[in-house]
Amino acid sequence: MKGLQFLKYLKLDFSECENITDQGLRDFGRDLQRISSIQCLDLKFYSCDKITDQGLQDFGEDLKKLGSLSEIHISFGYCWRITDEGLKHLGESLKGVQSIHMDFGEYDSFRVQDG
Repeated sequence: MKGLQFLKYLKLDFSECENITDQGLRDFGRDLQRISSIQCLDLKFYSCDKITDQGLQDFGEDLKKLGSLSEIHISFGYCWRITDEGLKHLGESLKGVQSIHMDFGEYDSFRVQDG
């Protein structure tokens, strides 16, 4: 992600990328740390069914290190291997984020906003 260190908003759609695994999510999270100015992430992982709770936990740990991150939109619709445990770890990692929008499918989503 060279040359993106001053990026403030990043939107990526990995929907139906069947080969994204926990390792890919982990690597992506580590690469995001190189963008020190990132304030908003909009990420879609619909039907990436190789992502598990462990991948979410590791990704959350990387997101926690993004000090300027204030807003995140993240979609995990139809990611069948993600459970309450993975969401718990991800949520704990996002405590400093002011606005969080998570989507888990066509009808099930929730939003948490600080303040």
